[in-house]
Amino acid sequence: PAPLVGVALAASRCNFDSPVPRERTADDLLADVYHLGQHPAVTLPHDLTWREDPLGDRQWRQKLQMLRYVMALMYQWQATDDGTYRDRGIELVRSWIAANPYGSAASPSAWKDQVTAWRAMTLVCMAGMLPQKDWLDEAIADHGRVLADPDFYVGGGNHALNQAIGLLDVGCYVGRTDWQDLAVRRIDRFIVRTIDS
Repeated sequence: PAPLVGVALAASRCNFDSPVPRERTADDLLADVYHLGQHPAVTLPHDLTWREDPLGDRQWRQKLQMLRYVMALMYQWQATDDGTYRDRGIELVRSWIAANPYGSAASPSAWKDQVTAWRAMTLVCMAGMLPQKDWLDEAIADHGRVLADPDFYVGGGNHALNQAIGLLDVGCYVGRTDWQDLAVRRIDRFIVRTIDS
């Protein structure tokens, strides 16, 4: 499992998905300003409902649910040792978890296939930075169960690859060799179907 952990975490690279530098992204998040992918920055309420949709855009809604931007806060906490960044990152993730249980989420975008995959990668990256995190470990295991479900797996395209990488990250983190093996089999099948000679 040790080499797989490195492979999984290297694959996800804990990307915070912002077009602006990490420091600015983190500071803006403290001020409730969100830079999500190529979309314009928007100011949201401090206490999110997780139904926010200021741009009326499907991709923006999904990027909000991915939580990748939280990593900018975590990286800035590590760079500065200012716990304000860490605390806001934790607050956002805990808020998302409370509002979006699988099967009764606040947002229809919360458990989309690609969204779930990227959020799983993000949660594993975050967990590697924090001690005493039973609440986060439970959320990561929940993501693993969803990603491992054959009915949830899309089977093709970049979404399928990201689902497999997310499952591999989770499997390595929680020590589930069955999830690791399933992720590897899915990646192997994906490569054979997708990459020509």
